[in-house]
Amino acid sequence: ETIPMIGEVSKDQFDGYIKLFNKAFAKASHKGGVPTASRLLSMKRPDMFVCVNNKNRTKLGKDLGFAPTTLTFDKYWDDVIMPITESVWWQATRPSGKDGQLWDGRTAMLDSIYYEEPN
Repeated sequence: ETIPMIGEVSKDQFDGYIKLFNKAFAKASHKGGVPTASRLLSMKRPDMFVCVNNKNRTKLGKDLGFAPTTLTFDKYWDDVIMPITESVWWQATRPSGKDGQLWDGRTAMLDSIYYEEPN
């Protein structure tokens, strides 16, 4: 358990998660990628992580400033997490009540906001 359930998440903790994630696929014929790893992270910590997949990668990349075709585990933290956590909307004070519950999932919600079915 390298990613804590609450509180700050460090780059070292993220790197530890990726190391364990890759280890889980060491003997498998299919390797897990950014979509699977980021989906699991966003389920555990929807306040910190967003699933990046083929249906949201282009729009997210455009707004966050990364090339969607080059996103890897090594780049996810710097290209996705850092721009999100440095944004004004992410750093705003948590509201109380039900709005606070929604707030706790604000980063994972980006998946839905940026989701786009291919034509």
